[in-house]
Amino acid sequence: MQGADDQYGTIRQVEAAQQECYCPVEGAILPGVRHSPHRDAPALTLETAAAFINRLLHDHREGERLVDSGVAA
Repeated sequence: MQGADDQYGTIRQVEAAQQECYCPVEGAILPGVRHSPHRDAPALTLETAAAFINRLLHDHREGERLVDSGVAA
């Protein structure tokens, strides 16, 4: 996640992370935001992060109830 008007970072950095990381990565460029999205646009930052986390949880089926196997853990 990066502000579109980040005075220290570039969009290329986000693109490089998407290309080079082995873990799930989604780039998010926030319009009208500078270097500190959590300060410049806290609601949008939270919404963007929460949407990504929820997609990860859904894709990996986290949070679903597990069927009780009857074996004590």
